[in-house]
Amino acid sequence: MFAPSLIDEVWVNTINSMTWYGLIAFLILTEDLTLAPRWRSNFYRSLLAVGALSGPYVCMLLPAYGLVAFRERTRATVANIGILGMAIIIHSLVLIYFFYSGELNEKRFGTFNLTEVLYAVFWDHVATPIIGREVIQHLTGLPFGLSVFLLVSTALAVSAGIYVYRLRIQFWCNNWLIGVSWLCFSAGTAFSSFNHATGGRYGVLPGWLLLFFLLNLSRNPNTKNIRFLAAGVLTVALAVGLSNFRLEGRTECDGHSWAHDISVGGGKGILDIPICPEGWRVKIPEQQ
Repeated sequence: MFAPSLIDEVWVNTINSMTWYGLIAFLILTEDLTLAPRWRSNFYRSLLAVGALSGPYVCMLLPAYGLVAFRERTRATVANIGILGMAIIIHSLVLIYFFYSGELNEKRFGTFNLTEVLYAVFWDHVATPIIGREVIQHLTGLPFGLSVFLLVSTALAVSAGIYVYRLRIQFWCNNWLIGVSWLCFSAGTAFSSFNHATGGRYGVLPGWLLLFFLLNLSRNPNTKNIRFLAAGVLTVALAVGLSNFRLEGRTECDGHSWAHDISVGGGKGILDIPICPEGWRVKIPEQQ
């Protein structure tokens, strides 16, 4: 709710339910299914099946689910792999059909520039979840603002990595699953989105995963320095998210009143109504 990367386009509606299913799939991934009763495991499988068929986000977690299945080798984890695998096959057949029918938008898998995508991933999947889009816009207006932030962030990350390595801290024992899931969501959205966009609704899940990562680090009992650093960054992120939150929405998807537009049109002709996100429209045919 208060994540800086969350936008009002991703709310509980049909088309954006895939984002919430992606979050549900990640939470299921982190649970020890050996301790879950049979009814709960079956319920999780039904959620995964519906979520995987509702959109690509759940399917993006296939590598993470595969690693868990390889590590635990239980019936439940293998069944989850089967569900995601079947969903990917169905999605692939649909994509192939649209490709050969000429109905697949060329922007979906356009020219891929790795350098530009990695640069965008940093700002949309690392920086935005912490300092928010508004702060990044302010940095853009400052001389070398983006470059300074990039260098400081890189220096902190490298210093923390060296610190963890020298002290032989068991760093990835509780964090590898979050890291792999973040990589799955980040790479998956960057590759499959229109024009390989990484911001907006495409950055919501990676943003959530980064905050989960910071939360897990802040609870790490092995070292207080890393714990305090993670807690401080997480506090900044939540403060930014709270400051961005508006009781009546974030204004990005206010749109128009359909009731007003239809009443003005009198129900005659084809109504062309703007919807969320900005720039999208829907046409309502004449009522008989």
